[in-house]
Amino acid sequence: MDATLLNSKSPDAKRYFVVGIAMFVIAASLLIIRLVFSLAGQAVYSKPLADEILVDHLFDLAFSVAVQICTLVVAVFVIYMLALNMSRREVLEFSNFRRTRWFNFVLAIPLAILALLITIGVSSLWQLVISLFGYTHTSSPDLYPAQFSPGYFMLAMFCTAVLPGFCEEFAMRGGFLTTMRKSYKGGFFYILMAIAFGLFHQHITQVFYTALFGGVMAFFAVRTKSIFPCMIVHFLNNGTTVYLSYAAQYGWVGHNFFDGLGAIYGWYLLLVFLALIPALVGLMFLIAKLNPIPESHLRREARERAAKEREERAARAAEMRASYGYYYGNPGYGSQGPGAGGQGPGSQGDFGQGYGNQGHYGQGYYGQGYGNQGHYGYGYGYPPYPPPAAPFPKPSATPIPNAAPPAQNAAAPIANASAPNAAKTEACPSMSAAQSGAGGPTAAAHRTAKEKTKPLDTRYRPTLAGRAFYIGAIVTATVFTVFSFIWGFFY
Repeated sequence: MDATLLNSKSPDAKRYFVVGIAMFVIAASLLIIRLVFSLAGQAVYSKPLADEILVDHLFDLAFSVAVQICTLVVAVFVIYMLALNMSRREVLEFSNFRRTRWFNFVLAIPLAILALLITIGVSSLWQLVISLFGYTHTSSPDLYPAQFSPGYFMLAMFCTAVLPGFCEEFAMRGGFLTTMRKSYKGGFFYILMAIAFGLFHQHITQVFYTALFGGVMAFFAVRTKSIFPCMIVHFLNNGTTVYLSYAAQYGWVGHNFFDGLGAIYGWYLLLVFLALIPALVGLMFLIAKLNPIPESHLRREARERAAKEREERAARAAEMRASYGYYYGNPGYGSQGPGAGGQGPGSQGDFGQGYGNQGHYGQGYYGQGYGNQGHYGYGYGYPPYPPPAAPFPKPSATPIPNAAPPAQNAAAPIANASAPNAAKTEACPSMSAAQSGAGGPTAAAHRTAKEKTKPLDTRYRPTLAGRAFYIGAIVTATVFTVFSFIWGFFY
């Protein structure tokens, strides 16, 4: 693990790196668990079993506990706590365990129904497409007792609906969603969330409809600012599938649902489900309308930072005005704002570039400073300003560093009075540099302050090491998905 990133001062960059590790652990663990249980299943089912139905349900329970609880929850939770130094409450907050408005739970019901119907259509179409390449979808048949057993039914609901509804949402719409949203912009963010959820199922027949479901759930989580409505949608989606399977077995209400879908030819079935897409889009618009995002968190942070910097500059300006006198304007007596700066007291300050450019009263007593674009300078201030109410105090006897002798400066105000602006800037080169922003400490400070006021994009730039873990996770999931496709040609 990269100690430099884990000790980074940027919490966002560190979170990106750690969440990437968590995603890679999930992808690698799922691959290993699937291979182990595949080999174990071949060994178990190759022998005659006294109660094959019980063994089948216990085998599903063991697989669900290993994948859902141990990998998607426990492993991810521990990584967040240890690597990010978070408490349990902070991990839950980071994973979007927040309250939301009551109507979002109501909206979860029609969203689950539409998502189920559309994903069934997408799944049917996709299986039709891959069958054109010779792929044959094979899966072990579900075993049911001759008489309905509530225990088996509740166990199937727990493994197929309850655990995925909680565990998969925690892993994919928790810290992963929070981190990706701060890393990438809207459109690409939703595409990334959809692809990740599809590939992490690691089966060629599930990749497309789970990707669609993942994108819709990412939108729902972002708008509601909570993971709880997504858990309800996920539970209802998977739970309805379990119910319909048992209904078909025991003749309950809706027992002919899948038979009715099978009676519709594939391409006509696609048209039926395409008609449901406008309803889904309309429902998502309603969710967006009821859960508006008034301002991007990035823009809000930039606006708050700019306001804070303006307040700090205003406070410094007030302090300078109290220390150096009055502010008479720009560029005369008080050029470029209140406060002292530059190469001497007064430059770009309350007495401006006139009173004190390169020194107290300039380079000499009533020299270029107390005159160049200031009082008693070019035309008695440029543009002329009224003289101060009281004369300036005499400068101290302490010689000013780098100040020229008074005799050399005596004719400077006269030369400036008859010369154009270019001549005046030549007579006082430090002032020209400050005004043009081309040099000098005051110019550098001015540029820095100006740059800080610009809105800043607080999206952190993902590091190469962090991206490597995400790429590794996607590649691992993709490899096993392709493997499941190849497996369908031979078995």
